Amino acid sequence: MSLAGLHTTSLSRFLDPIFHATQEIAYNQKIIASNEATVKACEEELMTLKEVEAGTSHWWGSRKAVSSRGEYLLRKMRTAVEKIEALEKQNAALKKTLSKIH
Repeated sequence: MSLAGLHTTSLSRFLDPIFHATQEIAYNQKIIASNEATVKACEEELMTLKEVEAGTSHWWGSRKAVSSRGEYLLRKMRTAVEKIEALEKQNAALKKTLSKIH
C-alpha cells in the first residue's frame, strides 16, 4: 500500500498499528534484556552456591541454606525464561504483522 494516495485520516489509521507494533517490540526488547540479565545472574550465583556447598558441606545447616537459595534462584530463573519466551513469541507475531502492513 502506498502512503502517497492516503488521506490524513486514512494515514493515521494506517500508521497507528505500525507505531504501536514498533513501540511494543522496542519495549519487549528491553524487558527481554532485563530478564536475560536475571538469568545470567542466577546462573552465576548457582555456580557460586555449588562452590560454597562443596566448601561448607561439613557445617551444620549449610546444606539446607544452600539448597533453599538454589531452589529460589531456579524458580526466579524459570520465571525469567518463561517471560523471555513469551515476549519473543509476541515480537515474532508483531514483526509478522508489520511485514504484512508494509
